[in-house]
Amino acid sequence: MDKPLPHEQRGIDLAFLQSVINAIPDNIAVIDSDGIIQFVNDAWLKFGRDNGADTENISTGSNYFQCCERACESGGEDKACAEMVLWGLKRVINDNRPDFRFNYPCHSGVEKRWFTLRANPLKIGDDLYCLTSHADISKLMVAQAALDNALLDAYTASEAKSSFLATMSHELRTPLNAVLGYTSMMNEEVHGPVGNDQYREYLRLVHYSGERLLSLVDDILDLNQVERGEYAFHDQEMDVRQELESFRKFYTPGIINAPGSDVSIHVEAGAPRLRADTRAFSQIVENLVSNALKFSGDKAEVAVSWSRTENGGGRLQVADNGPGIPTTDLLKITEPFVRLHTPQNDNPYVSDRKPGVGLGLHIVSRIAAAHQARLRLESNLGEGTTVYVDFPPERTIDPN
Repeated sequence: MDKPLPHEQRGIDLAFLQSVINAIPDNIAVIDSDGIIQFVNDAWLKFGRDNGADTENISTGSNYFQCCERACESGGEDKACAEMVLWGLKRVINDNRPDFRFNYPCHSGVEKRWFTLRANPLKIGDDLYCLTSHADISKLMVAQAALDNALLDAYTASEAKSSFLATMSHELRTPLNAVLGYTSMMNEEVHGPVGNDQYREYLRLVHYSGERLLSLVDDILDLNQVERGEYAFHDQEMDVRQELESFRKFYTPGIINAPGSDVSIHVEAGAPRLRADTRAFSQIVENLVSNALKFSGDKAEVAVSWSRTENGGGRLQVADNGPGIPTTDLLKITEPFVRLHTPQNDNPYVSDRKPGVGLGLHIVSRIAAAHQARLRLESNLGEGTTVYVDFPPERTIDPN
């Protein structure tokens, strides 16, 4: 060797340093600006020998750059890797770059293996070296490949599920609309009297059941569109008071099925207008009010209000006098298909008490999130439930 090694120049306790470096399982080497290997650990030498490398080409004093150059000239499958490694190491040493990382395959005859190379500049006195480490990441790469395959399978299954639901929902809506249309005409006796009170009751039950089934189909279709990013949102400035009054006038009679129930509307003086999708906002209101009426039972009292928040945003609030929700269940109530009222066999997804499949609040949470709004619930057993949907200030407009 033309120049002394660093430890020879500075009297470093080589035995101690070598013991420390040998304890590291990664393949460690220190290379100078000319590519000469100045220091290696046992793992470096063992890996080289196990993979057929000549000891003189990988030991202290050999030129690692020349070893890479020979691999580049070979034209074999390792050429691209060798070129990348050579370029990266020279960049660290000559340009004093802070870091170089490179993952590469190094397969043996019996197994697939991958390694990651990390190179960092190492300055000792006025001399600059390159500290390299090669770590075996084979298990990590195998796990990543398995994860990628699992994600691909999940994505494929999700797409198949979404396509199936979309197709089935559309196919179900056509006959359901016919059932509802004809039973409505028969209930109103458009073409003459039914002539039998029992048949009238049957028609009423058929129509009611059709409405429930159509509502379920609509919920599934809406959820599918939201999850696929196909729910079309069209923002426009809206008068919330007008929207709420319109909702109470046209929608509430259809979803109240409890005697003596009441839905009140209150809009705070000076409350802002809202920039949102009108259909989506109406769906939020309808789902929240429908839930409140459904679970509050006879003489339900539901209060819907709109006000300005302290930060200048807008707050939609729906409060009821129902049985309330256990505090421990508030975090999972917005999950899809969760139904917490009278579960069967302690299963939150199955209830024998109320119609529906537990999609209403989940759909509200997804639509709210698409409007950068925050959904929050407050409830205690026996004290009713209050749902807040807080829209950010950037979505509100001063009424004046």
